[in-house]
Amino acid sequence: MGLVIALLVGGAILVGAFAYGLSRHKKLVGEGQIVSRNTDFAEYVYEFTSKIGSVRTLTEAINSLDYNMIGADMEGDIYKQRFQFAIQNSRQH
Repeated sequence: MGLVIALLVGGAILVGAFAYGLSRHKKLVGEGQIVSRNTDFAEYVYEFTSKIGSVRTLTEAINSLDYNMIGADMEGDIYKQRFQFAIQNSRQH
């Protein structure tokens, strides 16, 4: 009987912890603190390295790009840029 109660209490703790974690994750995504991605997002990511030294210089270079050619828009300021790409990938679900 004690084992059954211990299993039920343990299960309730696990369910509670999972619910709290899910709630916290949704809150952080809603606040923009973290980004929620599909598990296969790495297949669609393009990585690059910038050799431009300062954030301001990099931002100026990014702002000078012709986004119509690459199907993207850039919003934000020097400290927080946001890119919206309109490129369609045939592998996306």
